[in-house]
Amino acid sequence: GVSFFVIAGGEPLMRPEILGIAERFPRTLFLMFTNGLLLDEATAERMARLRNVVPLLSLEGTAAETDARRGAGTYERLLEAMARLKQRRVFFGCSLTLTSRDFSTVLDDSFVGGLVAAGCRFFLYADYTPMDEATEEWTLTDAQRGQVTARMASLRKRHPALFVAVP
Repeated sequence: GVSFFVIAGGEPLMRPEILGIAERFPRTLFLMFTNGLLLDEATAERMARLRNVVPLLSLEGTAAETDARRGAGTYERLLEAMARLKQRRVFFGCSLTLTSRDFSTVLDDSFVGGLVAAGCRFFLYADYTPMDEATEEWTLTDAQRGQVTARMASLRKRHPALFVAVP
């Protein structure tokens, strides 16, 4: 009776059997958080046949922010993965963590517009939860938290995409 799975943690595409499971259950939705680095031509082609798999590519914000967290060249590789998915008309999204540092960037109209132009049609924003005392200042301020709903509404009006924020 389960109709929806969220696949996260580590890198799901390191487990190719996950796509095999999705093939066996075409009426079940698989939302897959991925760093996108294993989204090669063959995987993108397979996903194009699997309309029940929705990849969410993880970004930190700009190229500099993403590369600082995930390694040099990662942002460019993610754009290449997005191009492969877009070319095949795969419905995909981006997962963005809202921090006090990237708040203005990841909710910026032009930043979002660039990702929409790259084919992104689903934006999932999650509030940062500190795992280390050294990053506690990354949590959203009360003022930022109060702006999220209005920013989501504004982005929904301007862009043909789904916007979801989870605290």
